[in-house]
Amino acid sequence: MEFLLKGLLPRIPIIENIDSFSYDILIHSYRDPGIVKDADSFLRNFINKYSYAIVIFDYQGCGITNKNRSQIEEDINHRLSLSGWEAKCSVICIDPELENWIWVNPRRIAEAIEWQEQTEILDWLHQNQLKNPTSLKPTQPKESFEALLKKSKTPRSSSIYESIASTASYRNCIDPAFHKLLNTLKDWYSFQ
Repeated sequence: MEFLLKGLLPRIPIIENIDSFSYDILIHSYRDPGIVKDADSFLRNFINKYSYAIVIFDYQGCGITNKNRSQIEEDINHRLSLSGWEAKCSVICIDPELENWIWVNPRRIAEAIEWQEQTEILDWLHQNQLKNPTSLKPTQPKESFEALLKKSKTPRSSSIYESIASTASYRNCIDPAFHKLLNTLKDWYSFQ
């Protein structure tokens, strides 16, 4: 996620015509479950250092299965508001996981992993029962991406995520969590 954000965030002010912004990416040592459990405690120490906070994590692997994405976001946002981040934070749960965001442009994925097969990526996924022919993205984005890496003999690397995020157009992305990120940044950094 860190490298995807490093590739994506610098592009957003230019593409969305908003004020530029600086940012730091802080990683919770307990990853997604840690964010769900104590994002408020984790970020409390930074309240005087930053104007805003965006909390991003994967639904799959966060440890909560009895609530949907929106309910988990609301719970964390409530706790963050009580700890001093009210109206200065956004909580984004990606359902099912981060790899859902990279499927916006299969050509950029092919370039990033140096796909050499004759078959296009989406056709290969369909042929290998990893994608429904009528859907735009695989239903299991992480597993499908890992299958492509294995097929292309490309080692998994964070730089692949950064490469895709820094070059792929996100205009056709339909993921609600991605749109929440964009809308949050537009709300905070639109020209005044």
